[in-house]
Amino acid sequence: MGVCLEGALICIEGVDGAGKSTQTEMLAKRLKDSRSKVIVYNYPDYSSRYGKIIKDYLYGKIDMENDEFFFLQMLDKQKDRTRIRNDMNEGSTVIMNRYIHSQIAYQCASGFDYESAKRIINLSKMPLPDIVVYIDVDIGTALKRKKIQKSGNLDRNEKSEEYLEKVRNIYKKLESEKFGCGKWLRVDGNREYSVIHEEIYMEVCNILKVW
Repeated sequence: MGVCLEGALICIEGVDGAGKSTQTEMLAKRLKDSRSKVIVYNYPDYSSRYGKIIKDYLYGKIDMENDEFFFLQMLDKQKDRTRIRNDMNEGSTVIMNRYIHSQIAYQCASGFDYESAKRIINLSKMPLPDIVVYIDVDIGTALKRKKIQKSGNLDRNEKSEEYLEKVRNIYKKLESEKFGCGKWLRVDGNREYSVIHEEIYMEVCNILKVW
């Protein structure tokens, strides 16, 4: 079945271990095979000057206040704002592996004020997604995956089941409010990756009406 998306912004969200990177790669490949021009952004962007600091923080090389970390993540996205808009204006389908919703979920789980976070994101004028794909997964399953994937070398966000449960609950709150996007798709991330991908692909196409 062929499909060609143009100028859409798709976000893939969920806790660590939900399978975001895998699903981002699978969706990008499927759309490219269907003749869509696809550009993927990954956040944090560890190749950027901001992303390198983020990585140092996550792996315990440096410390900073939660407020500092929130705005550092904001800068990591802000640097790409114009480029993202240009990509979309030129007809590319942009897929985000984590985006503004991830920033809110993780930092508010660490104590950043929820309403303030939403206001700051709105003021940032980052391009808003056409659809948010939220991969919901049991935290126990997510942590098992991360331990295998990273051979136990988890960052500070991946070590606490209690913390990730808070993150998950904030994601659900954002979904219930449809923050930043009127179209949210929640998928069960506890299943096989190929099954999840098929649901995401079909639903994204249906929601964006591109058949």
